[in-house]
Amino acid sequence: MKQTKLERIISLTIPLLKKWRLFLLILLFSPGFLWITLRPARLFAEWKNAGSYASNNIRSVFSQDNLVYIGETRWNAFGFGREFFLSRIYYNKVYVLADNLFGYVSFFSPRIYFQAGDGSEFSPPKVEPLALPLFAFWVLGILSLLKKKDLGVLFAVLALGFLAFVIGKRTMAFLTPVLVLYAFICAEGVNFSLGKKVRAVFVVCYVLYSAFLIGRMFVA
Repeated sequence: MKQTKLERIISLTIPLLKKWRLFLLILLFSPGFLWITLRPARLFAEWKNAGSYASNNIRSVFSQDNLVYIGETRWNAFGFGREFFLSRIYYNKVYVLADNLFGYVSFFSPRIYFQAGDGSEFSPPKVEPLALPLFAFWVLGILSLLKKKDLGVLFAVLALGFLAFVIGKRTMAFLTPVLVLYAFICAEGVNFSLGKKVRAVFVVCYVLYSAFLIGRMFVA
C-alpha cells in the first residue's frame, strides 16, 4: 500500500528522534537554551543589528588606533633604538589579524558555556548555560568525533563561531548555535562513554540537576 506524504514524513522523523533523543533532552533541559528561547523579541531585535555590528567590528580591526599601535611597536622593537627592518616584517597588518585570532578562539571557551555564561542579558543569571557536569562528556564527545573522523559538527562549530566573531558580539544571542552543537557533542560523549544502564542513571541525574538550575535561574 502506497504511503501518504504525512506517513513518509513520520516514518523518517521517528528514527531521527530516537537517534537524537539524548541530544534533544540535553538541549531542552539546558538553562542557556531555555533562557534564550523565552526572549524571542529581544533576540530578533539583536539579530536585526547584526549587520551594523559586523560592519563596525571589521572597521575596528584596522582602526587608526591599531595602526598607530603597529608604528609604536616597530620602534625599538629589537633594541636598536630605531625602526629596524625586522620589526617592519613582524609588526604589520597581519600581526593585527593574528592578534584577533586569539579573540576568535575565545568564542569557543568552555567557560562561557559550562560555567560563567557571557555576562549579558542573553545568558541565564546565576547558573551555567550548559550543566557543568556535561563538560567531561563534551571532551569525550570531541574525542569520539575525532576517532570516527566525523568532523562535520566540529567544522560547523568553527563556522558558526566565526560568524559571531565577525559580528563582534560574544553573547548567547549569536552563540546559541554553538551552544546547540556543544549539547550535541555532549550527547555524543555520553553515548560514547556510558553503557545503556549507566546512561539511564545519567539521564535521571541530569534532569534533576538541570531542573534545579532552571528553578534557580528564575528565582530573583
